[in-house]
Amino acid sequence: MIWPDTVLDILLEEAENMPALLWASQAFREADIEMCLRHPDCAVMSDTLALSTDGPFASQVGSLSGYSWAAGFLQRYVRERNVLSLPDAIRRISGLPAQRLGLSDRGTLTVGAKADICVFDPGRIFRQVDVTNPRQYVDGFQHVLVNGCFAIRAQRRLENNAGQVIRGVQKR
Repeated sequence: MIWPDTVLDILLEEAENMPALLWASQAFREADIEMCLRHPDCAVMSDTLALSTDGPFASQVGSLSGYSWAAGFLQRYVRERNVLSLPDAIRRISGLPAQRLGLSDRGTLTVGAKADICVFDPGRIFRQVDVTNPRQYVDGFQHVLVNGCFAIRAQRRLENNAGQVIRGVQKR
């Protein structure tokens, strides 16, 4: 256990460098997480910052919720613990969060939607990230398409940056 005084001492010592600190904790018991996941309306999302191995974000301190959170979720709660089926888990990290956030043109594979598609082997997904090296691509993903363009092809990242920042939801 880390005492509150210790945390405050670290914050004081870091001063202006405080945003570079990486905070990690296990805030919930596994049984509570699994209980929530069993509810059909439990969406699973990440609130990480933009990370990259190069460019303007290369020097950002990483987070475990960056590169591999979704793969870690699938690995743990589908393959290892059998809490969810694969189709339901995919819905929890795609369509359901998009619906909650009012993003009607995302999260589903329908005509006219802006879809990100991952081609992967569920049996090979392996999250190898740790706090000292959070920028690790996940094993088991063959291709990733973002808005219809390959971002990863044959397990190699391409220089295609077809994604876009969503700054807010427009009311329709």
